[in-house]
Amino acid sequence: MEKKGIFIKIYLSFWLFTVLIVLSQFAFDWLTQSGPRGPFHNFHDKIIGAYASNIIKLNSPAESLKNIEPAISDSDEIEIFIVDEKLNEISGKTLSDGAKQVSARALQSPRPERVNIDGKRFFAKSIIGPDGRKYAVAHHVKFEEATVGETNRLILRVLIILLISAGVCYGLASYISSPILTLREAAQRFSEGELNYRVGAAITGRKDEFRELAYAFNQMAEKIESLMVQQRKLLGDISHELRSPLARMGVALELARRQSGETAVKSLDRIESEAATLNCLIGEVISLTKLESGIEAERFSPLNLGALIKKLADDADFEARGSSKKVILTGCGDIMITGSENLLKRAIENVIRNAVKYGPQNTEIEVKLQRNETEKGIRAEITVSDRGCGVAENELSNIFEPFYRTSNARERKTGGSGLGLSITRRAALLHKGGVYAQNREGGGLVVTIDLPAI
Repeated sequence: MEKKGIFIKIYLSFWLFTVLIVLSQFAFDWLTQSGPRGPFHNFHDKIIGAYASNIIKLNSPAESLKNIEPAISDSDEIEIFIVDEKLNEISGKTLSDGAKQVSARALQSPRPERVNIDGKRFFAKSIIGPDGRKYAVAHHVKFEEATVGETNRLILRVLIILLISAGVCYGLASYISSPILTLREAAQRFSEGELNYRVGAAITGRKDEFRELAYAFNQMAEKIESLMVQQRKLLGDISHELRSPLARMGVALELARRQSGETAVKSLDRIESEAATLNCLIGEVISLTKLESGIEAERFSPLNLGALIKKLADDADFEARGSSKKVILTGCGDIMITGSENLLKRAIENVIRNAVKYGPQNTEIEVKLQRNETEKGIRAEITVSDRGCGVAENELSNIFEPFYRTSNARERKTGGSGLGLSITRRAALLHKGGVYAQNREGGGLVVTIDLPAI
């Protein structure tokens, strides 16, 4: 079934804009008297009508003009004429061609008339005098001043149209973009590991295509979350089940050492090494499974991140000296955060040990902790830099995926399960932070962990 919700809303918005423009122009004309008759025109008509009626009733019109009209009739800007049906000016003034033309029109028309002649704009309307006869009351305004007024009114009209169009377009854009931004945020949070995040009722309660899109997103999220939960459960169960035979293998290995001769020592040592590697891998898989299930999130408490970083850097430096490397702390302050000390210790230690492992001999691994103020608030930023070979640009975002290896040969040589950085990323996400990597200028890799500070 074809959906027409968005089309109807855009269509109605278009007509709303059109109606508002028309109504605003009528209102503008009504208030400024440049169009249909409004209250100011009516007031003007009453004044002109009363003035003309008084002139008509007087026995000596010219004499009365001296008393009541000097400010108007002697003005260079406005001159008023009262014309009878024979086009005679009853006060004895000389009737100009423009005034005569507009008066003739007004006498034949029930509406006001206007003409433009010789740089002057003439206006006239008909009235019924006290004697029952029809008269035309005409006056003129300089054309230049009228032109200025028309220009100002035109500017005001354009401004009104722009304001109304901006308001309607803003409302329409907000209506359409708001669910898009909400869906984008949901997709980002879902991609960052919040598999339980769903689009709320603000969109699912709408009655257009965005509601269907929100339902589709939520259904997709539920299926993916279900599959991921099953996968993690399966991985955790397998890991736990493997530890039992590994433990028995260790016991059998010790018995074999006692019963075998010197010739089997080398093979038994290799078996023991591989079993230890497998046991370590299983431990990391179980740790990652716990992190992704959110078990560690309940153990958060305030802690001094600076003190933790100092301890980890000192321990790593002690171990790195055995391979002619150094771990130096280039900056570290007392920054308080809320989190799990064991979880953060494991996450940061994974990054530092990774840098020590892949850093060349006789080089330094730099660890730095600093406090930053960002749009998200106060943040604690931990950076670990090495002078290794770095990572290809197209693989930088992949190194935090479980079991991802940038070089199989290197992994076989140095060991590693490919889960250390995955644990780091998950730990950072549980603390409402993030982790990212970039190649260092001059060679090497820089891993940054960003966490919210208190």
